[in-house]
Order: sequence, then structure tokens, then C-alpha cells
Amino acid sequence: NEYITGEIQDLNPETGRIETRRVKRDAVVLMEGTSLDGVERTAYANMDESIRLAFADGVDENGKPTLSREAIEKMVKRRGEIYNAILPAFISAALKYPSGSEQIQSQASWLTGYKLKDGRWIPRWTDPGDPLYGLPEEHFKKQTDTFVSAQTSGQILNLRTDFILPLIESFADERIAELKKDGTLPEKWEEETPEDEKAKKRQEFAKQKFQEILDKKGNLELIYKSKRSGAALNSKAQLRDMLDLNDDIKIAKYNAKKAAERKRRMEELREELREEGIDVDDTPPAPSYDNHEFFIDTINEIMDEGLDNETFFKRSYKKLKKFGLERISRAYKEHHDNNPGISSEDLFLFLTDLLDDPSNYD
Repeated sequence: NEYITGEIQDLNPETGRIETRRVKRDAVVLMEGTSLDGVERTAYANMDESIRLAFADGVDENGKPTLSREAIEKMVKRRGEIYNAILPAFISAALKYPSGSEQIQSQASWLTGYKLKDGRWIPRWTDPGDPLYGLPEEHFKKQTDTFVSAQTSGQILNLRTDFILPLIESFADERIAELKKDGTLPEKWEEETPEDEKAKKRQEFAKQKFQEILDKKGNLELIYKSKRSGAALNSKAQLRDMLDLNDDIKIAKYNAKKAAERKRRMEELREELREEGIDVDDTPPAPSYDNHEFFIDTINEIMDEGLDNETFFKRSYKKLKKFGLERISRAYKEHHDNNPGISSEDLFLFLTDLLDDPSNYD
């Protein structure tokens, strides 16, 4: 394991005060919970260089470190441990780095395994001169899928172009591999397809994969329900295209289908609870993150009624209080009171993001 030196705040038992001190600890331990907002532009590249050096078990003719298959497996494992430790801070930083900055491009490259070269995002794992050379493509696909799944709908709508473009390349390649595997596409699809048609199909494949991941988490429905919110209306053009936010007919059909599925699911849940002698309207589930999907489904049902802004707020706020979600209801009311005239779409997006965040539960 790599060890790094950093600063932590800890209780000094002798003085009884919280003091800052320098320590040398395992990189994963020290990085967990650490903000990435102000990292230098070379931080992500330096991280990979240090990991590769730590596991290198040979050198090439130019004296550069090389990795055997066993060493690559260790590097992938270590990279995954670091990624899991920094994921919340990683997502937060992705929304704060300036668009077009080396910070955000380096971060997007570290995540997806693609790098910007001559105006195009290309794979790094196939470049012998890159620190990520030889790492399995599946490692980056897993990281990228997790990155999208771990975000709230509001965070997704705020994705920068610097992330959207490499995500398109990553998701297109991932979908093409899946379609080749099940026989839908021929093995030589790239070579046999004209360039203009190939570019159009890659965009379509990327869109399919992106929406599939969001749908599985439930975020695609939340985004479509809030398509007139400020976040949705102000989202980047490439992102709007990836989400089909301009296709009102598709969104209406999708929402109707999801509403029917949710109604059936909620009725089945209520029936199961009634068989156990529990009336969910009288005895709601415990106010814990374990039940957050039920809470979000309930707010979705209210949103389906097409209420005016204030009626939606009053109904949803009353439900939060009934569910015992005190921290969330306080934040929700404060947001409403501080934004006079706020739309039901913006309220819905804000509230579902609150409900989707584990830190908002006691």
C-alpha cells in the first residue's frame, strides 16, 4: 500500500483541544472524506503515477516501469479502493471545477479512462506511454457507471460538458460491446459502417446506456418530472440531448408508464403491510434511508396529480412531517420560504434530492 503524508484534525488528550497535526497513513484512509475542490491540476495524474510506481515489477528498454498481469490486478484493486473512498468528494468537486479547466478534464480522464487529444476523447489503456496502459477496460466502465448511479437527479442535471463528452465515448463503447456480445451487431461493425452513420449510431448507443443507468436508479423519472425546473432548463445542450429532454412525447409516455408501475407497486406494498396488520397511512415506515424509495414514490404520486405550486408544497410537506422526516422537512420548508414563487418542478427536484441523500437521515 502507498502511504502519504497529510494533515488531520484530531483531539489532543493532553490539552482537550482539536488540533491539526501531520500524519503518515495509508492513502485510502487519509483521502476518505478529504475535499478535492482545491486540488492542483496535476493531482489526478500524479495519483496514477504513484500507484503505478508502487506496483511496478519491471522496467522497459527506456527505463519506464512496467506491470505484469498480477501487478495490474493489484493496481486495479488499489485504484478501486481509492475511488470508493473519494467518491462523494469526487462528485462534489465535479460540480465545482471551472468548465474547460485542466482540473475537470484531468478528473474526467481519471474516471473514464479517456483523454482529450486533438479535440477527441480516446482510450488511455491502449496507449503504451500512459500510466493507465494495460488496465482492463471493464475497470473504467464500472467506475463510470457507479459515478452516474451515485448522483442525485439534480447533480446529473448540472454535469459539465467536460464530463458529458467522455461519458458519451465510454457509454457508446460499452453499449457496442454489449450488442456485439448478444449478436445484435457484427464483430466488424466499426469497419463496415460509414463514418457519418457510425457517429450517429454511437450517439444513440451512448444515450441508451446513459438512460438505462439512470432508469435503474430511478433518476430518469425524477429528471423527466422536473423537466421545467431551473436545473433542467439550464442544463448543457449535450446533456439535454443525452436525456431526450426536448422530446415531450417520449417523456409523457415514459412518465405514464412509470406512474402505472408505481401505482401497482404501492398497492402491492400496502396489501403486504395490511396482511401484517399494518396500515401504511396510519403507521408509516421508519424515517430511515432504508425506506427512501417509498418516500420518493409517495412524493411522485403527489407530483402525478398536477397540482399548483403551493398545493404541491403543502401536500408534500405534510407527508414529510407525517413520515417523521424532521431534518428533511425543515430544509424543504426553508428552501420554499427563501424562494417565493418557486415552481412545483423545482420543489420536486429539490425534495427528491434531499430524500435520495443518506446524510439527511438520522
